Amino acid sequence: MIGIWGDPARCETEGLFARLRSLAPPPPGTPAPLGCSDPGVVEGLLEKAGLTVVDGAEVPCSFVFRDLDHAWTAHTSAGPLQRVIDDVGPASVREVIDAVLEADRKPDGSLRQDNVFRFVVATKA
Repeated sequence: MIGIWGDPARCETEGLFARLRSLAPPPPGTPAPLGCSDPGVVEGLLEKAGLTVVDGAEVPCSFVFRDLDHAWTAHTSAGPLQRVIDDVGPASVREVIDAVLEADRKPDGSLRQDNVFRFVVATKA
């Protein structure tokens, strides 16, 4: 089974990723971070590896944060954000994370990013 981000248009965290890419653009030719999310991409790779796709679905996955410090810790635990921090410094990255989460603050006051993930199940043929 492989789990991947779902449709970027339905993942609020993609807004954060886009802002971070504007701070530290990836090298030319680098695939889009959520490029594997397109329907059929992972399935094609699994089939190319000699596996048979037998199932798959989408699941909602919200990232909920107690406060901006919690969001900072959670988001910066991911490897790709460490590269951005190395490139532009923690203060710039923190500014973006805080701004994006504040702009997306829910009407009830919560800090939450609603996302969709996909999973694909395959077996040996």
